[in-house]
Amino acid sequence: MRVLIVSAGIIASRIAAMLVKEGHDVTIIDQSETALDAIGLRLDAKTVRGSGMNPKVLLEAGADKADLIVAATRNDELNVIICFVAKELGAKRTVARIQNPEYPGYFITPAKSPTAPRRVIRPKKLGVDLLVNPEILAADHIVNTLSSIFVVSVESLAEGVIHVGEFQVEKPDSTNTPIQEIVFDRPARIVAIVRGDKTLIPSMQDSLQIGDHVYAVTEADNLDIIGKAFSHPRKPTRNVIIAGGGSVGFYIAERLELTGIHVKIIERSKDRCTEISRKLEKTLVIQGEVTTTEHLRDEGVQSADAFIAASERDELNILVSVLAKNLGTARSIALVNRQEYIALAEAIGVDIVVSPLLLANSAFDRFVHQPRVLSAATIARGEAEALEIPVEADAPVVGPPLSKIHFPKNTSVAAIIREGHVVVPTPEDFVFAGDRVIFVGLRSAVASAEKLFQSK
Repeated sequence: MRVLIVSAGIIASRIAAMLVKEGHDVTIIDQSETALDAIGLRLDAKTVRGSGMNPKVLLEAGADKADLIVAATRNDELNVIICFVAKELGAKRTVARIQNPEYPGYFITPAKSPTAPRRVIRPKKLGVDLLVNPEILAADHIVNTLSSIFVVSVESLAEGVIHVGEFQVEKPDSTNTPIQEIVFDRPARIVAIVRGDKTLIPSMQDSLQIGDHVYAVTEADNLDIIGKAFSHPRKPTRNVIIAGGGSVGFYIAERLELTGIHVKIIERSKDRCTEISRKLEKTLVIQGEVTTTEHLRDEGVQSADAFIAASERDELNILVSVLAKNLGTARSIALVNRQEYIALAEAIGVDIVVSPLLLANSAFDRFVHQPRVLSAATIARGEAEALEIPVEADAPVVGPPLSKIHFPKNTSVAAIIREGHVVVPTPEDFVFAGDRVIFVGLRSAVASAEKLFQSK
């Protein structure tokens, strides 16, 4: 697939790295020669210097023959224009990164009379096939995670029927024994383990260790039941403190208000505090700092059910989350964009690390793999992914039992959805045409397995 990415920034670089690893032909446009040189040293990708809004630059980069255009600059309007121009030049599909959380993705025109029809202007009419907003994705992810008393993070597949839950191993009972001997109260499959800085796709003979981060696939309602095997329950979330009133912090508070949770935002800027107070009636907004123990203790961090560090600085979010945890908050959550900081944050005591960039990658994965893949989720710090794949008639997987199918190393079939029912398969189970399979593996291995589910 020919992919053209406009921007050499952090998000664009992550997307480019993912696509290059999967064997796609990637070209990157940016106006900074320094940024292009840096990305050229790391990735096997073409680079073109210039403005992505300029049709001549887009044509030079091959937009007229591109299967996909990704506009990922820091300017929302510019990204939409880039997609529009690229579509006019002949690009097949386009994705625009949107930062403004208030952008709805569509606009309904006013009616001339109460009974008159109203026009709906959708992104596709502007040449945009998919909008990706990392800030909203991060806010939704954190709110979903807080709804569970065991899970560290959760990803949804198959229209919410399947969840991939991340759990931290705290109970000795689940360690030093083969995974196949761990008994769950509901059907589930352990599909990945993060141990230190390594990501493993385990066999049934592998065992867990204290401190492992385990990823398990199960039906949506089973997460807390499964979690009992690994972790001790957290307190139900009723009182949350958010450090940082930016886009993510605001949207978390807005969503938590609707659930009846008491929310406090601590924000440094007086003007921003005033703006948030006008929009959130039930949230207590405090102008102040979160950089000292005294300030945090004065705001009651020690009695909070969850503390969320959502400033624009990764380093500050990590340090303040650790400080809040040491003061006694039940759950500490840090917003971290740089993927290399995730393992560090977890190692020094942050309970939950949320990366808007990895969440954006998940949304992008779903779009890139369509129609071969119905849904997708990035897990294990971005090193693995879970895909919902439809099984076509006469596909190689149809016929023999799973144990006889030569899947790529570091992959596994975690679940099968058949006629509305979820099956966690054994090695002797079969896959039939029309099934939907939840397939999990390291990113480098998963792409090569998709053809096993397609017609010969």
